[in-house]
Amino acid sequence: MEKNYFVHPTAAVDEPAEIGEGTKIWHHAHVLKGAKIGKNCVLGQNVSVASKAVIGNGVKMQNNVNVYDEVYLEDDVFCGPSMTFTNVINPRAFVERKHEYKKTIVRKGASMGAHSTIVCGVELGEYCFIGAGAVVIRDVPPYALMVGNPARRVGWVSRNGQRLHFKGNRATCPVTGEVYEMDGPDRIKLLGNETIDNVPLLDLKAQHRTIKEQVENAVKAVLDEQYFILGPRVKAFEARCAEYCGTKYAVGVSSGTDALLIALMALDIAPGDEVITTPFTFFATAGSVARLGAKLVFCDIDPNTYNIDPAKLEALVTPKTRAIIPVHLFGQCAEMDTINAIAKKHGIAIIEDGAQAIG
Repeated sequence: MEKNYFVHPTAAVDEPAEIGEGTKIWHHAHVLKGAKIGKNCVLGQNVSVASKAVIGNGVKMQNNVNVYDEVYLEDDVFCGPSMTFTNVINPRAFVERKHEYKKTIVRKGASMGAHSTIVCGVELGEYCFIGAGAVVIRDVPPYALMVGNPARRVGWVSRNGQRLHFKGNRATCPVTGEVYEMDGPDRIKLLGNETIDNVPLLDLKAQHRTIKEQVENAVKAVLDEQYFILGPRVKAFEARCAEYCGTKYAVGVSSGTDALLIALMALDIAPGDEVITTPFTFFATAGSVARLGAKLVFCDIDPNTYNIDPAKLEALVTPKTRAIIPVHLFGQCAEMDTINAIAKKHGIAIIEDGAQAIG
């Protein structure tokens, strides 16, 4: 029967052993009879896996690692060079203690650095990080960063392995943007886990979590003041927005839809007028034009930028064209130099939809 895993000629695999597809077993490694190893694992030089060891999928073991009986490694665990598992608390060469082996569990995604030691009977939480040379003698919570002998927690890490810096009870992974929250005095949890494997087109909840505290404080301040229409906070917002955008004025309105509608109304756009815009945008861009009874004219997008294609724009201009609405989509600016030149040539107004590109 053809094997769907790789075993180096110098390695030994005692049959029967369960070895998953795509796994690689390198020089002088030894897999004992009865061992269970998942898919896409890598066993480096001189690795030994005992009969009652269970290894999940995607596990990486560097050189000189021994996985003893009753050691259970879940998926995506990393074992650094020469890190050590033990199987009894008080070994003696002349005392038989195989019946005293203690179960050691390493949860999904955990990493154990070079020459670290995991004393038997403990559980390492998912995505924890054990520093090089650390000696772990007790359970480790998920995402904990452990160093020293005996190992002590000195911080927290993300699933990506990045150090987390908490502000209040929240921290954000600097690489993935995942948000973590304190879940007690010595434990954290990942927020929004349900959105990681299935990424939504628009995840306002994830965005809100990063500014939740500031937003709630601002809303509370307005409620305390009972100043719901205009007022000093709106005036301050308009001034700061104008300064940030480099304009003389900014006018706060209730939504981006209203902003487009007000701009069109200021131009006296009415039935019979034509407005050119992009078909690839939030529906309010076109909806605001339709609301005033004007005719929508769609200009196709550039497939590289997803913004309105200036090369196709001028051909759509007619004597009835009153305005062009380019959209700066996904924070990427449309090619305004070309668009401005076309608008100036034909005496057409431009309304920039910058709802996704403030500043």
